[in-house]
Amino acid sequence: MEFFQGLEIKMANADDSTLVLRKRKPLYYGIQYTHSGPLHLRVDNGREFHVEGSYAFITSPEHYFEYGTDEGRKRHQMYICFTGPRVAEYRKKGLLPADYGSPLIKVNEPEKFLHRMNEFILAFKSGKSSNDKLTWMLEGLLLKLAEQSIIPSDFPVFYREKFENLAKQIDAHPEKEYRFELIARELSLSHIYFRQLFKIFSGMAPQQYLIHSRLNKASSLLLATGRPISEIAVLTGWKNEFYFSRIFKKKYGISPKSYRETYD
Repeated sequence: MEFFQGLEIKMANADDSTLVLRKRKPLYYGIQYTHSGPLHLRVDNGREFHVEGSYAFITSPEHYFEYGTDEGRKRHQMYICFTGPRVAEYRKKGLLPADYGSPLIKVNEPEKFLHRMNEFILAFKSGKSSNDKLTWMLEGLLLKLAEQSIIPSDFPVFYREKFENLAKQIDAHPEKEYRFELIARELSLSHIYFRQLFKIFSGMAPQQYLIHSRLNKASSLLLATGRPISEIAVLTGWKNEFYFSRIFKKKYGISPKSYRETYD
């Protein structure tokens, strides 16, 4: 089919990386997705970003990248690398970022994006999917990432900065207690309007975002350490190990113990 010509998928995979720092100028374009765990990123020797949770960035042969995880911790990563003349159209039409000064893309619905990445990787590795189908699937992923970056133009700039800082704080320290009613009051917002704005900003209500960040940190600790599950529950903000296990299984489909045994 001529419509999908001009793209070649070079590689696609998922793994748990313990590499503290990788320095490279890539040969290909790529979607780099960290589903859980810490991520350090710097592009073209510029500002260094340090985040934890579900973030993506796009690699490019025109830029120099340094990225990795914290020493002694794992980062669950997935990547798809591609090349070809079709990429020029992606850049022209906004499917690839033009500004690498802010390279990180916060993924608002990480479980759905994880599922779509897994689908692509399985289709690629099977060898049974046509290049047309893989191109179509890749473009869906790129569109999804482009949509993540879109916050309504009338979204208050002041609150965007406040919510960025709050999200970073939650990602770094999800084990803490957050009184969102009090935070809303400090921003001179009603609790209802605060929840509405935060959901527009992050794709989740504040409490959902906190639970998501706690589970992300817990999954990372399960793979990176040998700590007992009861201790990991406490370290990630859960006062009850059984409640933690129930919520964890609801998200990942398996218990914390099975998750460790399966992916470690």
